[in-house]
Amino acid sequence: MNLRTLSLAETLNFAICNRLPRLAASRLMRSISRIEHPWFVHPALWVWKKTSRMDLSDSDQAKFKSIHDCFTRGLKPGSRPVAKATLVSPCDGTLGAFGYVRQGFALQIKSSSYALSELLQNRTLAAQFEGGFYATIRIKPHQYHRLHAPHTGQLQQVHWLHGDQFNINPPALKRIAGLFCRNERLVIQAVHTNGDKLLIIPVAAVLVGGIQLHAAGHTFSQNYTGDKHIALNTQVEAGQEIGWFEHGSTVIVISEKPLQLGGGLALGSPLKMGEVLAI
Repeated sequence: MNLRTLSLAETLNFAICNRLPRLAASRLMRSISRIEHPWFVHPALWVWKKTSRMDLSDSDQAKFKSIHDCFTRGLKPGSRPVAKATLVSPCDGTLGAFGYVRQGFALQIKSSSYALSELLQNRTLAAQFEGGFYATIRIKPHQYHRLHAPHTGQLQQVHWLHGDQFNINPPALKRIAGLFCRNERLVIQAVHTNGDKLLIIPVAAVLVGGIQLHAAGHTFSQNYTGDKHIALNTQVEAGQEIGWFEHGSTVIVISEKPLQLGGGLALGSPLKMGEVLAI
């Protein structure tokens, strides 16, 4: 594929995914994904498998009662060994960006940055992570969608930040400034057993009907009307499941310390949950 064709394909992808009524589309997908009639579910999953790289060989179930059931599938025991590292990958996905917070900014994609204070909607909290390490992991729709603790320690509190639901793929990341700061997201404040402060930020995207966080006891979605700031005080082990997305999306992990990216990783590297992210 030449550069002109690739550019046209990206433009078309962006138009289809982001010029439609995103919030309405997400509400519709949330309803459709919960249909449990086998005459709908079986053909829908067959098409999804045939048109994507979805691999269900490590799924803890072979049959699904709905598309939502497949979106939020679990893993067979032992499918994701958890490495010994300061931070492990909290999900399956692709490494989309990494680096250090400089003058309050982090990279969304090469040559495009965003203000950490806007992402967190909290200047005081953002200042605590100046100079710290960050990594962005994009989960594609066909991948495993559950979210795990990237460290052993404590989840202290969560903040629900309402927003839009732009698609989070390369065409959108190139074209929409501060995209992560505009989408719905959770800001989970955590602390490592070594005392380092951490942030785990699941970011919603188009067709993501919600983000489940077990410690809060809620699925955060457009319909959520409860407390936006919840104390957690929940102990976790590295690799422990802490929630799930109801579709593909993105997770940003930020440490107050300037950690080093795991050996062999680079932009675009595939990651499995539990693999070394930073040391």
